[in-house]
Amino acid sequence: MNILITSYDMNPQYVFGDKRVSLTLAKEWKRRGHNVFFLCYCPSSCRLKEVEGIEFMFLPDNDMVFSDKNLSFFQHVIETRKVQIILHQHAKIESFNNLCFALDTKAKIISVIHFDIEHEEKVLAHFFFAKMRNGKNIIKWLLDLIRYFKYLIYTKREVNLRLKQLYTEIYLKSNKVALLSDSFKESFVKYVDYADAEKLIAINNPVLPIPFKDGEVSREKIVLWIGRLGYEKGLDKMLFIWKEMNRSHPDWQLKILGSGDWKYWNEIISRYNIQNAEIVGFCNPSDYYAKASVICMTSVAEGWGMVLVEAQQYGCVPIAYRSYAALDDIITDGENGFCVKAFDQKEYVKKLRKLMDDSELRHRMSISGIKSVERYNVEKIAAIWIDSFERM
Repeated sequence: MNILITSYDMNPQYVFGDKRVSLTLAKEWKRRGHNVFFLCYCPSSCRLKEVEGIEFMFLPDNDMVFSDKNLSFFQHVIETRKVQIILHQHAKIESFNNLCFALDTKAKIISVIHFDIEHEEKVLAHFFFAKMRNGKNIIKWLLDLIRYFKYLIYTKREVNLRLKQLYTEIYLKSNKVALLSDSFKESFVKYVDYADAEKLIAINNPVLPIPFKDGEVSREKIVLWIGRLGYEKGLDKMLFIWKEMNRSHPDWQLKILGSGDWKYWNEIISRYNIQNAEIVGFCNPSDYYAKASVICMTSVAEGWGMVLVEAQQYGCVPIAYRSYAALDDIITDGENGFCVKAFDQKEYVKKLRKLMDDSELRHRMSISGIKSVERYNVEKIAAIWIDSFERM
């Protein structure tokens, strides 16, 4: 089978999320004998023709994704490579949609939505009145109040309408629409009420198996938080939680991994006198997964939560706000981690303390987590994808 994957980045192995997932699947499909390659939009002059054995091709027009030049090139690639499947991995980028949906081809287009379907609305709804951002500045609070009323009166409706239009176009012009979890189908139908269950598929993200056995490393009193350093990922929520932990667990450390404005968040940590919290920055998290005891997620919304699954592979126990439906695919509350009612800080602190206080509980959950992640092994997930392709 000849499979083309679209990409908005030329270095998917160095970043989180959908780009790394794409490369993981591509390598497994190639191992199974399929022809797989990427077609990328990459304004950068640094263009790798191959990444970990997978071929990369590039759209010729660097100034804009949807152009006659790029459409002609895309069409030529499909015809000469006899592409049967186009895995459209950027279905929320409208310029990529315009490009893919303008093609005149018999190849089947599967559009993948890598976010919580309601992600944008959730993030907007929780943007206002952030204590750490506004501090004691009355002007900032008043501006937030004005923005909030504007959101309620105008923006909320506008965003909802735009998302309906976006998801409707994706649904009508794709052969299949792939979601990350069955739990997102209900949300999708809110926007496209006539969506057919046959056209919607749900396939979880894969993980690569790792040569890790519980007991190979000694667990340290470390809690991880991994993500983009920002309010949409709830870093402020995590820091408020950690300030509570300082009082009862002064011997534990919080390691914050991710890209963003490190200087800003270090100033926040200093201003609120939060102890034992270190911003490590953007790095390979594997070593931290292996030695940390707990990983926390405090996001406003997520698509899948790859860091939780990856942490479980290493026996690091997750705790997360139930702010997105797919969390229940990953964490069975009380068995391989803890789920917390969305943004209930008291409950989060209570459950995190329970984990930090009980090493036997952490060990049981660690073992359970390692076992539960096996269902997301790339061999199993890649096979589900191929089965879907063949049915088409």
